[in-house]
Amino acid sequence: MIDKKFIKEYNEANNRKKLKYVCYAPFTSLRFSQSGNILACCYNRGYSLGKYPNTSIKEAWSGDKIKALRNHLKKQEFDLGCDICESRIENKLYNLTGAFHYDYLHEELKKRYPVMFDFELDNTCNLECVMCSGENSSKILINREKLKKNNSVYDENFLLQLKDFIPHLVEARFSGGEPFLIPIYYKIWELFAEINPSTRITVLTNATIFNERIANLLKRANFSIAVSIDSLKKDTYSKIRKNADFDVVIKNMKIFYEYSKQNNSIFFINVCPMPYNWFEIPDILTYCNSRNIRLVFHTIIFPPQESLWILSSKKLGKIHKYYSSIKLSSKSDCERQNNLAFHNLKTQVQNLEKSAIYRESKLASISKLTLEDTIVVFKNYLGEKNEIEFKTIISLLDNPSISTFEFATILKNLLSFPREIIISELKHNSIDRFFIKLKMFNYQQ
Repeated sequence: MIDKKFIKEYNEANNRKKLKYVCYAPFTSLRFSQSGNILACCYNRGYSLGKYPNTSIKEAWSGDKIKALRNHLKKQEFDLGCDICESRIENKLYNLTGAFHYDYLHEELKKRYPVMFDFELDNTCNLECVMCSGENSSKILINREKLKKNNSVYDENFLLQLKDFIPHLVEARFSGGEPFLIPIYYKIWELFAEINPSTRITVLTNATIFNERIANLLKRANFSIAVSIDSLKKDTYSKIRKNADFDVVIKNMKIFYEYSKQNNSIFFINVCPMPYNWFEIPDILTYCNSRNIRLVFHTIIFPPQESLWILSSKKLGKIHKYYSSIKLSSKSDCERQNNLAFHNLKTQVQNLEKSAIYRESKLASISKLTLEDTIVVFKNYLGEKNEIEFKTIISLLDNPSISTFEFATILKNLLSFPREIIISELKHNSIDRFFIKLKMFNYQQ
């Protein structure tokens, strides 16, 4: 169980002293994933409330699984898949804690229905971003990973079930893939336009697509647009967002921005800090603050070579020093929110620097260990309660296609991962998907 002092600090930092529960996600929301798994939120991916079509929306909302999750969180217990939020609270990454992003729904507790739905129904996408994978891009799945795209499990019956819930929804979030390329999303948006046009429809888009159909929907429903754009410089952007036309993206982003201003809706820019763009983050922050745009940072774990956490302690120290030198204005609410997000990014980089120092020391000490000794070290690292996960990983690696050297190398590098990330990835992904990610990590720093 998490130490109460961390909960107290978390509540104070996020001004949530009057809130009853540490997390409101399972009391207010449902998330629908590509596999059909129904979850409480986008952060807890290891604890399924059921799987569509075997489990209906109504069954997931009122079933024993979600009741158990609610009861555990009432007691501030994070053991039912909430490892990431627990870790971020303990590491003082308060604004990056997933639970925090559901606090605004606390006043809706009296309703018998969920008030927020989060849709991630399909991975259809036109880009092959360097930090992405086949989970979120059909292009990468086919071209980079050489796999076939699965058919979606969501059908007309799913749309029928949604009709009972749409009148009660305050917000509906859509991600992908690229949402504006996913046919079933258009059907869902039409339902919102007809049944409950006041629901805030938040769409996370790469801004490569805009057409008359989208323009018409924007007029008929209440959209809030979040644009994923990791650089405002053409050269950097093109290195990251493969297949995208920077000029088209900027043009479409301006259209979405103007729509948001005219309709008094929040406009977001979402950024993945990476080795490619870390030095541009302050400029992006200034750009957003000057235009009243909300800035959201995403943490990249896989692939490691595109993430900040894999950088050396020396490099991370340099990044933290640079970020700490930035002077910020905090006159508006948007500036204060964005500055808090930037502060949490600085804290995250500082924590990564500490982890890198430990990792570098640990990898040096085990570099010459035999495979057998490395397996023992890795087993001890995961701990007794994760025996099943340990056996799963070993069984994945113990096959003729992987050499003894590769086997040992993957395990040694996995030792640099936070334990909760390994467990979360195993619980969230299929065995085959996790194996692909392990192969991506088949190198030593």
